[in-house]
Amino acid sequence: MVDFSGSLVGGTLPVALLMFSGAGHTGTLSLWGEEGAAKFLFGSGHMVYARMEPGVRLGEKMVEKGLVKQADLDKVLHLQGRKKVKQPLGVLLHSFGLISRETAEAEIEEQMIRVMAEVMTWSQCNYRFEPLEVDLEDLIVPECGVVEDLLERLEKWQEEHPDIDD
Repeated sequence: MVDFSGSLVGGTLPVALLMFSGAGHTGTLSLWGEEGAAKFLFGSGHMVYARMEPGVRLGEKMVEKGLVKQADLDKVLHLQGRKKVKQPLGVLLHSFGLISRETAEAEIEEQMIRVMAEVMTWSQCNYRFEPLEVDLEDLIVPECGVVEDLLERLEKWQEEHPDIDD
């Protein structure tokens, strides 16, 4: 698959996310604009990770909730940086026994929802989708349809509030 890019405005963003999700692609969708920047990782059409700049990072949120000690997070982040470990933070925290798989899944899902909800407020942005070879067996993937779930909620909200323009 070839990478592609373009611009999105207002109400087209949810449609674009659904398109990337439904197309079964694997790769990184980068969004950027005046409100910030976000990255979504898709594996076989399923969103498996999301992050935003500026924004609260996954590890910071886990420390804030008391799920991981700051010292442990710092060690894992140092390992990622020093050895160029390619595994995502949730996978590393789980593999070192610092969190359960269930906790990792729940926190990753919450992070994806938080980022998607924020991105949905953007009036416009640029995007780029880059194909990527990802072995989903190496990732902790929440068993949820985050994109589909959020879009269903958005559609329901729009039906309940027809007087509000997009």
